[in-house]
Amino acid sequence: MTASIVFVGESPPAGAPPDFAPFDCASGTRLASILGLRDRATLLAHVPRDNLFATPTGIYGAPAWNFERSLSGADDVRDRAPPRAVFVLLGRRVADAFLIPRPVPESSVIKWTPMVGSTWTLAPEETGMQPSRCIYIPHPSGANSTYTAEVKRDVRQMLLPELILGAPSLRPWHFNLADPLVLHDLAVAMCPLCPALGAAAMVWADGRHKARAAREAAPLLAMVAAAADPCDAERLTFRPWDEPMRITIAELLRHDGGRLLGAAWDPARVAIKAGRPGWLTAMSVQYSAMNNCSRHVARATMARYAEAGI
Repeated sequence: MTASIVFVGESPPAGAPPDFAPFDCASGTRLASILGLRDRATLLAHVPRDNLFATPTGIYGAPAWNFERSLSGADDVRDRAPPRAVFVLLGRRVADAFLIPRPVPESSVIKWTPMVGSTWTLAPEETGMQPSRCIYIPHPSGANSTYTAEVKRDVRQMLLPELILGAPSLRPWHFNLADPLVLHDLAVAMCPLCPALGAAAMVWADGRHKARAAREAAPLLAMVAAAADPCDAERLTFRPWDEPMRITIAELLRHDGGRLLGAAWDPARVAIKAGRPGWLTAMSVQYSAMNNCSRHVARATMARYAEAGI
């Protein structure tokens, strides 16, 4: 079962131009950091976003917030979203517009709630509409003091599987892998059964991407390197690692997935031919400490992937 994800905010900031792209502001920068993405540009390029209001609303110098109009805005967001979209609702007012029932504690990081259109009391068969999944998280505005370091990490750990499932253009190099916490959380999302394998796969893919970019930027050097080591050139041009991350997850969750993925991503199979462990198996040893991850996060991730058909 395929799905997509849509991050839903309130409205553009004060003074935003008519063609404002949702979250192309300081809140978008903070949201990208919370999710572990490299920067705001990555968020804007790869993560679907929307606002309840197309013009500044409910802030200083703009029209006041109107609950009835926000309900209409939520319906518009749902109409624009793909089928079976997961809606990440940023802030209490957005949650109210989607009729997430109160109370939701301010310390709450995430809330899953079945939603049928804009009616909570009718079952799907009574409305003819398919239920959608909603996630409530605090708004990433700089004025929101809810985001402690612990809350940021809780949000990231819970949203990474949704990002992987719902934003297929994201790749490992779009994340801030230099941050050990981000790498750890992404490793658990990539391979909850063995995060060390997930980390090794992400670091390998990131390295291949950088090497490919360097060679494309200097084609003459690439020709020299290819002549000196054809096997290495083959590994750099063979690109199964540049694919939706959910495909990598499906491979890693298979029996003997590390060996199979390592062979697929290393067509020369140098280590295997020499009788040594595959590159992914060997590389994952240095990340073995990541296997001591939070079990409840790993179990929740596995359950989400099973629901998504992985």
